[in-house]
Amino acid sequence: MDVLCQAKSGMGKTAVFVLSSLHQLEAKEDAVGALVLCHTRELAYQICNEFERFSRYLPDIKTKVFYGGVPVAEHKRILKSETPHIIVGTPGRILQMVREKDRSALLRLTRDHDPRVDCLLAATMDHWRCCGFRGDLLRRRSGRRRRRCK
Repeated sequence: MDVLCQAKSGMGKTAVFVLSSLHQLEAKEDAVGALVLCHTRELAYQICNEFERFSRYLPDIKTKVFYGGVPVAEHKRILKSETPHIIVGTPGRILQMVREKDRSALLRLTRDHDPRVDCLLAATMDHWRCCGFRGDLLRRRSGRRRRRCK
């Protein structure tokens, strides 16, 4: 199912996809259930905070933010030892993690081209075209249930 949201700033687009994602998320141990891609690290950080705010009373749900500027080894450690149910990140870092040769980190996101992430969200799609990430997103989303919010 695809969802496309468009509204003015401050109208609750983020709350719509955060709440709907949390409602549909199955919190499986050692499994990433949702991957949210954001075009900037600031937006990724803000959306991660919204997931944490709305999941305050869902103690089993873990959310982490992945973006450049943080050592890749730290993100690999997080994936290996404290696997989050929701990852919010920038496309550069997420694609780097997927392309890495370290199979233990890669297996958290995919298993031999069989998608393990149930929900893929791309925030602010209008910015993706001008940043050159649209092709990467389209290549990664095939075969997954998708939620897209603008």
